[in-house]
Amino acid sequence: MKSFSTVQLVRAALIAAIYAILALSFPEFSYGIIQFRLSEALVLLPLFFPEAIPGLIVGCFLANLGSPFGIIDILGGTLCTAAAAYLTYRFRHNTIIAAAAPIVINGFGVSAYVAFLSQEMYFAVVPFIMLSEAVVVVVLALPLAILAARSIRVSQ
Repeated sequence: MKSFSTVQLVRAALIAAIYAILALSFPEFSYGIIQFRLSEALVLLPLFFPEAIPGLIVGCFLANLGSPFGIIDILGGTLCTAAAAYLTYRFRHNTIIAAAAPIVINGFGVSAYVAFLSQEMYFAVVPFIMLSEAVVVVVLALPLAILAARSIRVSQ
């Protein structure tokens, strides 16, 4: 397996830091049944940078240290982010599937423990988590990804 260059390691660290800072700075939007987590705007970065995967994983882990759901969110949310980041990278040649990955993974995965911990019905929580993730991905992440793709093409 190829190791990351210094530039890639710095990029991963920056992604982790930005993700954590954004989530921790807006806790009222980052945790709960409805999550408009601004840091999720970074979830499509694996389309362009494989090092975004560990960056997102570490960033989510750090962000979830501030979660009212505790260790379950720290572990569960981080695992969901790892799966979503990997699938986004894996399907990077199909933007629709890549963008759907974090929406579906978080919609069904995060909802499992959020519903349990908040004593809500699972299928009542899924639409809220999925819709809030979809809004962030479609309204914030997708336009950023389009701009990034244009910028990357111009600089090459």
